[in-house]
Amino acid sequence: MRDRKRPFLVLTAWIFLASGAVRGADSSWSARVWQSDDGLPDNNVTGVAQTSDGYLWVATQGGLAKFDGVQFKRQALPIIAGASVEMIRALTVSGGDHLWLALEGGVVMSVSARGTRAYTSADGLWVYRPSCIASDGDGAIWVAYWDGTACRIADGKAKHFSEKEGLPATGICWLATDVRKRLWFAQGGRVGVLRDGHFESLTTLQEHPLCIAARRDRGVWACAGRELYRIDEGTAPRKSAELGSPGEAIEPLTLFEDQT
Repeated sequence: MRDRKRPFLVLTAWIFLASGAVRGADSSWSARVWQSDDGLPDNNVTGVAQTSDGYLWVATQGGLAKFDGVQFKRQALPIIAGASVEMIRALTVSGGDHLWLALEGGVVMSVSARGTRAYTSADGLWVYRPSCIASDGDGAIWVAYWDGTACRIADGKAKHFSEKEGLPATGICWLATDVRKRLWFAQGGRVGVLRDGHFESLTTLQEHPLCIAARRDRGVWACAGRELYRIDEGTAPRKSAELGSPGEAIEPLTLFEDQT
């Protein structure tokens, strides 16, 4: 990627914010907004991921774009019967360059140099609105949904997780895998990890809505409304910054820290 001189955090709250914090402990951070006038397919960003070549991939409700640090280039996707490939609800990368997209209607698309595959209700997926998608340490793909449930795709089969496996009874489910390959969840104000097939809550944040992303060192970032926290097992959540202006309502859609 070009013109990348310092690490930055990416946050979406109906728009795409780079170096998301503008106030707080890390006062050197700054903010920039990119929208459709800058080349995004749509102003509603739903996912950000980075491939091993350094490029950022940005999923929106109007399609997929590739970002080289200067400009966005829209990327065409294969047509899938019964699915809107323009309406992307979530995005992740596995294996360095394997894109996974969760589409409106519950379809999951796998895109790599080896080809494209679509997973549907015929493979056991829910026909619900996805909230996020993540890859765990075993190479399985996890899809979370707005109804608070989650689904694990491994060996071409889907397994469902809900309140019985420890997820909170209410709230949108968000998932992220940290650098130690642990799967984290955030839902209903609670943040925790998956242990032996069961979701265990570690802490509770009062602000809503809430989403999480892996940190480059350890643990996860958690964006709770306007507040950005660092969270790791065994330590109390540490507030890093506040986003936007006092009194401004922020609804985070996705959170991402890049590799630089």
